[in-house]
Amino acid sequence: MLTINAEGGEVKLSDRKEKILACVVEGYIASGEPIGSKSICEELSVSSATVRNEMSELCELGYLEKRHTSSGRIPSAKGYRYYVDNLITPNPLSDEECIRIENEITKDATSPEQVIKNASNVLAELTGCATVFTTPEDKNAQIQKVELIPASKRTAILVLLTSSGILKNCVCRIDIEIDENLKDSFKDIVDKYFIGSSVTEMTPELLERIIESLGSENYAITPLLSALYSLSKDASQSKTVVESQTNLLAYRNETDNMLELLDFLRSREQSSQLVAYQSTSKSDMLSILIGSENYFSEMSNSSMILARYAFGNREVGTLGIIGPTRIDYSKLIPNVKYLTELVGRVITDKFEDNET
Repeated sequence: MLTINAEGGEVKLSDRKEKILACVVEGYIASGEPIGSKSICEELSVSSATVRNEMSELCELGYLEKRHTSSGRIPSAKGYRYYVDNLITPNPLSDEECIRIENEITKDATSPEQVIKNASNVLAELTGCATVFTTPEDKNAQIQKVELIPASKRTAILVLLTSSGILKNCVCRIDIEIDENLKDSFKDIVDKYFIGSSVTEMTPELLERIIESLGSENYAITPLLSALYSLSKDASQSKTVVESQTNLLAYRNETDNMLELLDFLRSREQSSQLVAYQSTSKSDMLSILIGSENYFSEMSNSSMILARYAFGNREVGTLGIIGPTRIDYSKLIPNVKYLTELVGRVITDKFEDNET
């Protein structure tokens, strides 16, 4: 029996169909082999004829598929979706695992970006999937600190820190010697035009006005100001990073477009759009996209689990995983949720004091 809503959309399977669907999904996730009626009969204490009939109906409804000559069935993307939305029993991390993970992501965490990077590495190890994350984005962040660190007579490291804890740096070379007078002149200009300003206020027009206002004695520091503008712009923009793609090779026998998928994930231009096109639930900031629910055709045999992380009370980025549709949703969904919540807590605790 299938409950139908007033518009004719499918709402809820019968209890027995739900139990059979759950058995097929969980059995297939665990074994990678099609699930036959015999194993379900033993688990549910239902006759084989009943199970076969129910499985046939689930196939007709699009929740199960028969791709092999055996009598077993595997879940379709629609079956996985129903399972995730209605039947899943979360399998959260243990207290010991949580402690270990927190220690890992706080290791050498000198910036929010490093915390996210550490979390991505841990998530790849935990899940055996590729990871995807965006660097923190805060359009309201202010330039809090700028340092000019001489590396040689005419070369310096330029460091920018924002109120959100975003740290950017670059190496810059100028045509005159970097002495105390130059450092003082640069500091005066930075204090006047940059410190306390929003990163989004740094526009080409403003940079041009600043450079035009320089006297001839200060014109030589133009490359430093141009580099500082570039760092400000970089700090205002989020970047999408995909890592640990080689983890997906463990599933190469489960998808017929593995090479196409890996090429897509390796392309910085294409993968940069990966998160932007995905709709994230506003209720719990978690998004689970299965098969063709993904925007890109290269992801049609894959699943992606994404969650938003926060800095204070502001959502500033996304962290998640990419794997085959046959992943352990009951385990990996809690993993992603925990890691993103932990990332938000860590970057808030470690870097919120930087806010002005």
